[in-house]
Amino acid sequence: MINSEKLNNTVPDNAILLKLKSIVKSFWYAGNNVECLCCGWKGRKFLELNGRENVQCPRCFSLERQRLTWSYLQKKTDILTNKHAVLHFAAIGPEKIIGDRLKKIKNLSYLSVDISNKQAMEKMDITNIKYPDGFFDVIICVHVLEHVADDKLALKELYRVLQPGGWAIIMAPLDKTLIQTIQDISLTDPLEQKRKFGLEGHIRLYGIDYKNILELSGFKVKIENYAAEFTPEQVKKYSLDISDDIYICTKHQSKG
Repeated sequence: MINSEKLNNTVPDNAILLKLKSIVKSFWYAGNNVECLCCGWKGRKFLELNGRENVQCPRCFSLERQRLTWSYLQKKTDILTNKHAVLHFAAIGPEKIIGDRLKKIKNLSYLSVDISNKQAMEKMDITNIKYPDGFFDVIICVHVLEHVADDKLALKELYRVLQPGGWAIIMAPLDKTLIQTIQDISLTDPLEQKRKFGLEGHIRLYGIDYKNILELSGFKVKIENYAAEFTPEQVKKYSLDISDDIYICTKHQSKG
């Protein structure tokens, strides 16, 4: 079991302000054109973010990938019904809504971790996970690796702490026009990071070799275009990105 004495329940100073803003925006955008798959909010449209229109839920702050991931977890996995020890990396910001949902599921032993943010339950470096081999049944790691200098070591650690037969969702920003991943771990200027890799704080942009990178760490990888199962009307209503694939990474069962 996860040691609850380690859990950090510190509430950020701006948490109340963010909650108030979300309530105000939820009412301001009231309507019935769109619906959030994470929190159930309905409104005229989602919020604009970083120049992209209609992407962020004003109530729970989810983005396209969180809405798609949460729907996938509900419809395509046994996470709601079976007992699992779950490790969730960077369950902050838009990702927090998934963490909040998973915490409430009684059959799960849930742990959120982050290297610095106090919203996470425990502080931890993804390249040095302080848990034994095979400790977790499920790992969720969405849009984290693009920030990590040694992503290969991070993947080896994720593989190590995953139980044989366990599964992980490991996703990252990906450019399908790139044959090979590009990176510059020495790049620290935010504007240059955004120009080269799409967003401040990113030090790489994965290409179509992403699946191979995951497999080199030992995972068996299945790419699921789950968004393609939604109708065009649903894609618009839930504001999903149809190019967002879900990477399901499983660890081989031990022989014998």
